[in-house]
Amino acid sequence: MAGDVRVGPYRILRLVNRGGQGSVYLGYDKRLHRRVAIKIYLLPEDRSARKRLLREAQLVASIQSPKVVQIHDVIESREHLAMVMEYVPGCDLEEFLTAVRPSLASILTICADIAGALTVARQQHIVHGDLKAANVLIAANGRAKLTDFGISRRSAITGTGAGSLSSLSPEQYLGKPLSDRSDLFSLGCLLYRMISGVQPSGQACAAGAGAAAAGAAGTGRHRTATGAIGSDDLLATKRTAGQAFEYPGCAAGAASRCADYSTVCGQQAA
Repeated sequence: MAGDVRVGPYRILRLVNRGGQGSVYLGYDKRLHRRVAIKIYLLPEDRSARKRLLREAQLVASIQSPKVVQIHDVIESREHLAMVMEYVPGCDLEEFLTAVRPSLASILTICADIAGALTVARQQHIVHGDLKAANVLIAANGRAKLTDFGISRRSAITGTGAGSLSSLSPEQYLGKPLSDRSDLFSLGCLLYRMISGVQPSGQACAAGAGAAAAGAAGTGRHRTATGAIGSDDLLATKRTAGQAFEYPGCAAGAASRCADYSTVCGQQAA
């Protein structure tokens, strides 16, 4: 990038990624001598929409967890909003899955980290709304961090997120308010892809979401997983997400089970 371009006190080094919600740049904070990631959004003209976006930025910044990319600063101008975030050297999960077929231990570690991030977000009634591989960063130490809460919202607020077709939840399919179950359904889609090596098609995922929504409306029974989880169980969990994710502590339980399986796998390998 030519010249000395700055956003507030942060110097822009280069463009990292350009997406539908905004552009991400690598920046440098000279005061603290550290690199940062800066995501720049185009602000809507409507004043109420601007305030809502700022509230969301403040809400996301309140999440404190090593499993979530941290927000350091928010800078507002007349036309743009810049979110200054923790810079995570490495790659995103989309790039990772394209390059390698992960081992079971890696899959369980990533799953536990994502589930842990969702647990922290749920404690503050925050729904991510767009959980997909591109929004999971893999750090140099192999641990996962959840990022891009750009369409997040408090679960009590009526409204739907745009989301990604490959991880469409039953609530999004029906145009209903999102909840923590929406994120867990998307995590099921992602886990299916990591284990099978195949990404659920948009049509299949939408059909599964519709079936899950229809099934949830017809029964109040819950489904729990015990013992080892096979690919058939994962598919069943994904299809019956409307039932399987009724438990309030499901995200924490998923993280706990993944940790247990990681321990067992490590003992077997030894």
